[in-house]
Amino acid sequence: ETVKEYWAAGRFMGLYPAKGTLLCLAGMPVEKMPENKKHPEVEFLRKHFGDLGSEAVKIFEKMGEKESVFFWAFNDLRQREWYKGRVVLLGDASSAILPTAGIGTTCAMESAAVLADELRRVDRLSVERALELYVKRRFPRVDKMQKESRFLAKIIFVKSPVGAWVRNKVVKFYPAEKFFDSLLRLLREPL
Repeated sequence: ETVKEYWAAGRFMGLYPAKGTLLCLAGMPVEKMPENKKHPEVEFLRKHFGDLGSEAVKIFEKMGEKESVFFWAFNDLRQREWYKGRVVLLGDASSAILPTAGIGTTCAMESAAVLADELRRVDRLSVERALELYVKRRFPRVDKMQKESRFLAKIIFVKSPVGAWVRNKVVKFYPAEKFFDSLLRLLREPL
């Protein structure tokens, strides 16, 4: 029931409890991925992530070659226009957030709540105005969330071994609450 993360130079591995299983996320630069990016071999993962700690090694030792392993490129999306006429985008369609901050779902749910709030105030003739107000309310907050996720990605995926060593030393003595302080403050702000 414990979340564990391992950070190395240009690599990351996280172990997360999920319903009835353990979710393992391993990240590295795309250019280092094998040619079979859709389903990298478990042996590839053992080779590139096995040195991250004894628990990581145990995870890979337990994985058979038939395990559910797949490649997912981390990307975000910054749409400039979120609506046209009476059609509107929200969630990942308008503003996908890197998973490094762990707030993509929260952001989408907030956007849905704000959109519902704006739409409940109008009749069918002023839907476009409601969509305009929805974007005005959401865009600054979503932009901050995306910037925070990008900042965290830069910290997590430091490629230099010296930089990673310094990061790891600092993180050991830096409380998690402080590390995520700006995100937590943002999430406490009213919608």
